Amino acid sequence: MKPHRDRYLFSALALWFLVITLNGFSRFFFISGYEYQLKFHLKLHGIIFSSWVLLFFIQSCLIWKKAHKTHKILGISALLVVPLIFVSGFYTSFAKTPTTPSEIGDNLSYLFAFTIFSLLGFKKRKVAYKHKRFMVFASSMLCSAAVARLNFMGVEIGRIPLVFYSLMLLPMMAVGFCDLLFLKKRFQFNFINILALVVILYASNILWESKTWSQISEYVIELIS
Repeated sequence: MKPHRDRYLFSALALWFLVITLNGFSRFFFISGYEYQLKFHLKLHGIIFSSWVLLFFIQSCLIWKKAHKTHKILGISALLVVPLIFVSGFYTSFAKTPTTPSEIGDNLSYLFAFTIFSLLGFKKRKVAYKHKRFMVFASSMLCSAAVARLNFMGVEIGRIPLVFYSLMLLPMMAVGFCDLLFLKKRFQFNFINILALVVILYASNILWESKTWSQISEYVIELIS
């Protein structure tokens, strides 16, 4: 893919993640006092979560302006955000009330996927092709929570399974199809990762529905209560 096409694509995806996050969490987080009184750990989680989306957008703008040195320096900040997101997301998954073991498990699936993809992105930071795509995959996983809360004209469309999975995978599929169109010999990288992700998410659902996981989640909830 030519550099200018690459910049258009990833800048558009950065804007997509920003819009999805603002839409999904506007009622719950960004518009203070709208209808929810959030606990401190949820406010902290929202700030940490939003910082990644904002960093992704800024990083895309820096690449657009060819400010590669600043991009690399700011990338260190993003690396520090990953463990914060993991710890915050893990705690929030169990501390959220009301909740169910399967809902906790689903949150953890996306959290682990985000962590793995983001760390792979940092590991491959010197290989631009893989680095950018891993970061898109990571951001797609992180923004799944925002997608689930999407609201369109009063309708919570994010709660519709087909809409949720379609929009959650849309950035990854967009990158895959663009690579298929412009980089015919390299598109397999995207679809292999997407296929692996779908298989893992499906398989993990079996665990989250098990009695063993229900007991584990209840034990953890008691520990942090």
